[in-house]
Amino acid sequence: MIAADDRERGGGVMTAPAAILVLALVLCVGLGVDGVRKAQLLAAVTASAEEAARAGGQELDTVALRRGLVELDEDRARAAALNHLAESGVTGAITIVDGGVRVRATGTRPAVFLGLIGIGELTAEGFGEARPVVIPSGDEG
Repeated sequence: MIAADDRERGGGVMTAPAAILVLALVLCVGLGVDGVRKAQLLAAVTASAEEAARAGGQELDTVALRRGLVELDEDRARAAALNHLAESGVTGAITIVDGGVRVRATGTRPAVFLGLIGIGELTAEGFGEARPVVIPSGDEG
């Protein structure tokens, strides 16, 4: 029986260019996967910020409304917006500006592949703003 010479088969050794190619391929897949996750996180955080702003923008001051003025109840608006952010699983800051609600929200999500190079989580920030509007009664058609 003739034994195969290990030098002819290469002995199962991976060449340096092949190793670099495999590493580059893993890096590209990792960036693609975590890039999509970051884009999804950004969309979700922005949607939460916009929804929180709308929730806060619906909290009108009933005393001012009885006088014919459309004004926010700032405490209730801030509380409603923060409550919505908490229910969405994101953190944020609420600012009442010019009769409207401005929300800056921040969310995080664990990284899948980028954790291999020390980036453990992805972070995104989204913004939303809403203000009450008056629609005059009468013929809208």
